[in-house]
Amino acid sequence: MRQPHCSTDVVGGWWSVRINDGLITIQASDDGNNASQKIGGVVRNEVNGGTIHVSMANGDTDAFDSNGDLYIIGGTITVEGPSPSTPSVQRN
Repeated sequence: MRQPHCSTDVVGGWWSVRINDGLITIQASDDGNNASQKIGGVVRNEVNGGTIHVSMANGDTDAFDSNGDLYIIGGTITVEGPSPSTPSVQRN
């Protein structure tokens, strides 16, 4: 199994999640991949590559959530949810 190449950074007021490569499996009881800010700054959630599988729980959950910019540039993403109404992607 390849090790994921991802990061969660706070640099110069930027709050970001960046995934460049890897095999990533997320079993989420809340948002699976979430970029958000506490106070100020710019938020960015970016997927450039890799294979990502997100299994979601019931409730107010999102597989991918960004309270700012959301970029899905490459890679393969699959989302499994308990019902058809489970949101896959949310960008505020």
